[in-house]
Amino acid sequence: MLKEDTRRAFRATLNVMNYPAHKYTASLARIATLVVAILAPLVGHAQKPESQRILECVMDNVPPALRVLDVVITTHDLHSDQQTSDRVAFDAHLQDKNGLLAVSAIVNAPDDLEGAAYLFRQTTAGSEVFYYSPELDRVRRIEGGSGVGGIFGSALSFSDFEDVERTLRSSSITLRGVKPDDPATIRRFVVLPSPAAEAPFGRINMKVDTERCFIVEADIMNAEGERIRHIRAPRDELQKMDDRFWYPRRIEVQNFETQRMTEAHIRDLRLPTSVPEQVFDPDAFYKGMGE
Repeated sequence: MLKEDTRRAFRATLNVMNYPAHKYTASLARIATLVVAILAPLVGHAQKPESQRILECVMDNVPPALRVLDVVITTHDLHSDQQTSDRVAFDAHLQDKNGLLAVSAIVNAPDDLEGAAYLFRQTTAGSEVFYYSPELDRVRRIEGGSGVGGIFGSALSFSDFEDVERTLRSSSITLRGVKPDDPATIRRFVVLPSPAAEAPFGRINMKVDTERCFIVEADIMNAEGERIRHIRAPRDELQKMDDRFWYPRRIEVQNFETQRMTEAHIRDLRLPTSVPEQVFDPDAFYKGMGE
């Protein structure tokens, strides 16, 4: 039977999903590339040629479409192995079309939620989210503000995505080089918002693997300089897809405010040759992901 905490978290997630968002902010599978997606308008802030080359390489590593056939998220207390939510598994399509993100996902596990589906898509008029309930056999559009609760009881909330975007939009990105114990391929960046911007976060420290063109760590600080989020994609679990794009097989998110840690395990990820039209259709997205 599904844990009550997981059920409440799932329902709470559905009630807050209609939030202002940017590219690649609708799936835990893309947490590690969230910062990448917002870098495009900011590359001009890079202060050195090496910095600009690295950021452009990172952006080129983000494919226009993805098929996530199996991703599983689990959450536990930050300082113990006690699991706080059941594993949640998804089958999903992600697509970036002319700068507008669309994500369609169907829940495969746990059994109590199997068949539930959601569709997130950005339009020129804003963003919208639809949810399909297999119990009611009905689609409804989700209304509400940005979410502050953890996504499916996890360590990351929808408001985190929004706050990272707002911070990046008002910031400069500076290459800070390396530390003595850093591997040769690692470069460190710092994101510092303008004092007048009133950004949600005080700074974001990032580590980029320049060989794989991937952000492998991000530390998010509040205005007082305290670390409140840590996002990590282990370098030894980065895998190349179709000999073109690097992606993480595992992503870790630590939330020091809620004292929770979430792991996302990406078990099967592919570059689709085509995407069925129904996948992003509000009237049909729940009917299947295609082959």
